[in-house]
Amino acid sequence: RRLLLSAALAALAAVSASQALCSAWQLAFAGAPAMPVLRPGATTASMASSLPRQAEGEGEEGEEDPEEVERREMLKAEMKAQRAADKAWRTGINLDGDNLDNLQEWYEEGLAGVGGMPKDVGQQAFFLDLILRSFFGEMKKGWIVDNMAKRAYTGENNQPCNTDFETAWENFKRNVKEGVYVGRDDGQGWTWLVASQSPGGLELYLAREPPFGERPLALIKTSDPDEFFDKVDWNRLFIRLHKPQLWGGTVSRFPIPLGKQRQFSLR
Repeated sequence: RRLLLSAALAALAAVSASQALCSAWQLAFAGAPAMPVLRPGATTASMASSLPRQAEGEGEEGEEDPEEVERREMLKAEMKAQRAADKAWRTGINLDGDNLDNLQEWYEEGLAGVGGMPKDVGQQAFFLDLILRSFFGEMKKGWIVDNMAKRAYTGENNQPCNTDFETAWENFKRNVKEGVYVGRDDGQGWTWLVASQSPGGLELYLAREPPFGERPLALIKTSDPDEFFDKVDWNRLFIRLHKPQLWGGTVSRFPIPLGKQRQFSLR
C-alpha cells in the first residue's frame, strides 16, 4: 500500500509541476501564441498523404504530350529558318565568278530601293561622294580620264556644292545611256557598276564585261537603264562594297586597253 501511495503522490507532484510550468510560460510570455499540440501520428499522416500526390505530379511531368513536343520542335525549326533568311538577306546574293549563272537574281536584288540620287545621309552619303569623285570630270569611251585636275568645283573655296553633286549624277546617267565604259563589250546586255581601288583612292567606273579582280556593285540593263535609276537600293550596294573582289573564269584578255592597243592578250 505504501508503494502505491508513493507512486500516486509522485504522479500528482508531476502534474502539479507541469501546471506550474505552463503558468510560468504564460506569465513570462503574455500575449504569445499558444504552443501547437499535434495529435500523435498527425505529422506522419500528413507526410504520407503528400507522397502519393508528389509521385503523381512527377509522373505527369515525365509524360509530355506528343503534340506539344511536335509543336515546340516546329517552332524551333521556324525560328532557325527565319534567322537563316534574315542573315541571307543581310549578306545578299554572292556571284559565282566561274559560272555567273545568277546575274538576273543579283540584278533584281539591287532594285529593292526607292531609286534616285543617293541621299546626303548615312551610308548613302558615301556613294554621293564616290559619284562626285568618279563622274564629275570628263571621260572618254574605253578609258578612264584622270580628272583630278579637272575637278573645278563651283562651291566656295573650290569646294563641291549641291550643283556639283547633281552634275556628277547626270554625268553618271549619261555615261550609262551613251555607252561610256571601260574595256570591251561582251554583248551580254549588261553594264556593270564597279568599285576600283586606284592610287587616288576608291572610285567607280562602268564596264560591259565581268570585272574580274574588282568589286562589282550593280548591274544595269543596257536596254533599260532607267529601271536601275528608278529602283536602285544604295544600301544594298553599300553591303556589296564590302564584299570580296570577283574572281573566276578563264582570263584571256587584259580588261583595260594599254596605249593604242585596245586589248592585250595574256599568254
